[in-house]
Amino acid sequence: MAQVTNPEAIQVAAKWWADQLWGTTHDNGVPEHNALVGMIQARLPPVSEETIQNFRTKLEIAIAGMEWPVLFVDYQPDAILSEVGKSVGLDLEYRLPWKTHMCISNDLVKVGKGYAAPYETIYTRSD
Repeated sequence: MAQVTNPEAIQVAAKWWADQLWGTTHDNGVPEHNALVGMIQARLPPVSEETIQNFRTKLEIAIAGMEWPVLFVDYQPDAILSEVGKSVGLDLEYRLPWKTHMCISNDLVKVGKGYAAPYETIYTRSD
């Protein structure tokens, strides 16, 4: 993989993560854990539209500078997602879907959301 320079791919990837901040489900393969996290998540204060937009904008900048364009959440977000979250005042611990992995290239953006989830292509370059 190489640095992503295609602004459409960058925007699609950042928007997907930002959209998760409106509310998401968690899937680590253990239904009891997922239900517990859902209860914790329900008690979190909502994220403002302005904060979500700021997160998206800063994530676009971070993705554009990545040498290895992969973003992921195991139980905690990776360093890039965490840093961007902190920069807009968000603790992302229960706000992003567990066991999620995104690969970003100039031609494709693919994401697998949840435990053992198959990859879904969310962007394909059209030219």
